[in-house]
Amino acid sequence: MTLTYVYDRLDRMVVIKAIRVPEPSAEVKITLYLNSLELRSIPENPIIPILDHFVSDEGWQFLVMPAWRLMRQPSLILWQMNDYFELLIKSLEGLAFMHKQGIAHNDLSPGNIIFNQDATFDPPAPTVSRWDVQVAYIDFDHSLQFDPKSDESIWIGTHAPGYHYFMAPEIHAEKTKNAYKAIPANREPPKTEAYAVEVLHIHVPKFYDILQDMAHPDPSQRLTAAKALSKFKTLRESIPKSILFALSSGYGKEFLTNRNWASG
Repeated sequence: MTLTYVYDRLDRMVVIKAIRVPEPSAEVKITLYLNSLELRSIPENPIIPILDHFVSDEGWQFLVMPAWRLMRQPSLILWQMNDYFELLIKSLEGLAFMHKQGIAHNDLSPGNIIFNQDATFDPPAPTVSRWDVQVAYIDFDHSLQFDPKSDESIWIGTHAPGYHYFMAPEIHAEKTKNAYKAIPANREPPKTEAYAVEVLHIHVPKFYDILQDMAHPDPSQRLTAAKALSKFKTLRESIPKSILFALSSGYGKEFLTNRNWASG
């Protein structure tokens, strides 16, 4: 597998992924299936758009995709507490969509979730952020396709793909840590987070309860993506807007004066 960043004739940066297989691979098959006209028309479809697909005479297959940013890159700024919910909700909406289509990604990690922009702002930063970042999933080389009508609890592969740090314990024998901690809990919030400290003390326990249920060691007790999505939406609706849209860690000290906040 080879990745190449180039500009197309419309001056857009794109990624060309080259896959050397004699026949259509499972990755290509699943990626193109999720990019079918029928599924692409569904707004919740979280799969990276495929701009082009072609095969060379030498047996290489090429997927052309937009050059979006990886989640693991430090460019994403979460300006308000609501942004944490948006990040999780959009990610879970995408995961629930894939499961509904009978697709198990099988290699979820920050390196396989991308954004359509870097979500940063030039100074002066706005006092109210607008979350217009789209989340997309990439890299289906470990993915499996099942009957959408079958029980998701039996969707277990015969191998241990991806990074073991993100695997459920029944997939990987090594005890794993919870890698999806969205809000720091056991540290003193810096001054730039002081305005939102109330949400850390009142609402974060419920936030973490859902996260812990998503990482329950017993698969029968673990939340599905759809159930976790529903719980996060319900929790967000219960939080007062004065807290939900309070400042998070995105603002520098120069934007945290009473004057600047009041003027917003």
